[in-house]
Amino acid sequence: MANSTHRPGPPGKGQMTRDPERGSSPPRPMAPLTTLAVGGAGSSLPGLVRRSWTLLDFILIWLAGAVVSALAAEAARSLELPDDLRLLVTLAGQFVGILLMFAILYVRRRADGPITFGLATGDARFVLLGIGFQIAANILMQPIARMVYPEDAGPPQMIAEIIGRSSTHGAVRIAFFASAALLAPLTEELLYRGVLFQATRRWGAWVAIITTSVVFTAVHLLGLDPENFAGSAAIVLPPLFVLAILLGWLTERTGRLGPAFFVHSGFNLLAALILLIPPELLQLPT
Repeated sequence: MANSTHRPGPPGKGQMTRDPERGSSPPRPMAPLTTLAVGGAGSSLPGLVRRSWTLLDFILIWLAGAVVSALAAEAARSLELPDDLRLLVTLAGQFVGILLMFAILYVRRRADGPITFGLATGDARFVLLGIGFQIAANILMQPIARMVYPEDAGPPQMIAEIIGRSSTHGAVRIAFFASAALLAPLTEELLYRGVLFQATRRWGAWVAIITTSVVFTAVHLLGLDPENFAGSAAIVLPPLFVLAILLGWLTERTGRLGPAFFVHSGFNLLAALILLIPPELLQLPT
């Protein structure tokens, strides 16, 4: 009787394997399904506990931005840099502090929750929504602005005043443009609609939307005109709060930060574009 050759396929779950010298061996245990990849598909860090974002994470990231910003401002002051460069260095310190602490927490122990820190094809179209919101807000708030600041278009803004000076270098204008249109929306969306939103979403989507909107708006109190605090608050804060509600709703609806980032970027874009225009072109002929 002829010998037949049998070539078994790869052992499946629970299938016995045979070693020519040791005989049968027990089935190889399956890897746990709860292992989370870190740093890319198929990679994982053994023993790493992945937890959702917390309020403490938000506080740590915010404090990191504040501390590094203060250190950068002090360094710029000690170097006796001009006002425009001093402000630019201070803003850069804030961005670096926020992004660095966020990266440390994200890589070491945090995981995406229901909201992912990502973009999708087509998210860039939300820039138009941000631009439209900025135009609508300016039109609606113009009567209040004229009552509070009858001689000006609105409350004074430090960046606009510095950029409006003829002595400001073109490279500095471009740096402020990148700050307003890209870096500020990036860091603020990671911090508010990313970390804080997921830390508070356990109590409900609208709790997260309202909480992040209130905190986001309250932080901007720091940039109001101290000589007319109530008036500038009446002009600046309502549009920011409505914008924050929109950003939170988009984040909850889409499940990612991309749309909120581009809306925020579009909202800042018009003001940022003005920063690139030479001051002499903005002066009306008399």
